[in-house]
Amino acid sequence: MTRFFALALGTAVISAASCSQPPLTPEEADEIQRSFPASGRIPKLEKYADRGDAEAQFRVGEFKQRGGEYAEALQLYQKAAAQGHDRGQFALGWMYANGWGVPKSDAEAVKWFSQGADQGDPVLQAVLGDRYLSGQYIPQSDKEAARWLFRAAFQGNGRGQYVLGVMYRDGRFVGSLIDAHMWLNLAAASGEPGAADARDSLAEQMSPDDVKDAQQQALDWKPVPER
Repeated sequence: MTRFFALALGTAVISAASCSQPPLTPEEADEIQRSFPASGRIPKLEKYADRGDAEAQFRVGEFKQRGGEYAEALQLYQKAAAQGHDRGQFALGWMYANGWGVPKSDAEAVKWFSQGADQGDPVLQAVLGDRYLSGQYIPQSDKEAARWLFRAAFQGNGRGQYVLGVMYRDGRFVGSLIDAHMWLNLAAASGEPGAADARDSLAEQMSPDDVKDAQQQALDWKPVPER
């Protein structure tokens, strides 16, 4: 009996030690991935995933998805998403949007895209805004596009700033060419492809005073991170 309890205690200690390990950061996961061939399995990440690490579950899920192992990818994304992993939630949205390993569902796609983007990552917010604007994978909505693009743009995301500038330029919602120029100028400063050309083309349609005002607004602008 004493031996049984000793073995049980040893197992509990090992289990507790595994659970007490700090979660992988994205940077640590990047380092692990760089140490393995791009086309091969990543056993170390798989071990972390088996222990319940959300970042590892997301990374291994990506690997499975790229290999067409959608059922396995879906399970890993679901586990990561259940722990609140923003990119895991967003990846789960892609699975529903495309019908990969699960029945296609716009409603579920929107649900998981929104949960992931709502945590504050401006890249995810810009991608979701893009999708709403184009109507690709999810129902088209200028209102929802603007909501997510504004959140991304105010955090300094170049893609969000560029698409928002184009929406102002094209009159997709109430605003001015000064607003459009400011956002396109900010996007160009961040290196967003096409933003500088769009800004310069727009400037030709504006008065010198309006261009000057827009440039000053861009100089005065400061990002507002959500996290």
